[in-house]
Amino acid sequence: MSSQVPKSSGKAPLKSISASKHAKKTRKKAIDPTTGVIFKSAVKKCVKECVPDGSVTITRNALCILCGIAEAVLEDISRISCELANKVKKKTIGGEDVSSACELLMIGELRNLCVREVRNTVTKFNQQKAAK
Repeated sequence: MSSQVPKSSGKAPLKSISASKHAKKTRKKAIDPTTGVIFKSAVKKCVKECVPDGSVTITRNALCILCGIAEAVLEDISRISCELANKVKKKTIGGEDVSSACELLMIGELRNLCVREVRNTVTKFNQQKAAK
């Protein structure tokens, strides 16, 4: 009798069940980009600035809500500043247009804070531009 080598079925040998359990890695739940979490890092920085000791954290739902508010405010400011630029027949939006849009959109103390921040940002940008 001739010694014959047993034929393989062409499939790879099965791995043990315990090895396959360890091979699976759990992934974090991905945040849907359509929920408007564009300003996630900015909102977290603001919370960290307001509560530096870290005693207050923010939930994912609250983060999504704050990001939505920030996105809505910026959309309104950009829409109004675009309308202001179109009225004076300009093709670019300047810092004055954004400042005027903040004055038109916001009310009360929030208006003063927004206008002050816009002016500070514009002057800081102009100083950096002049330094180069």
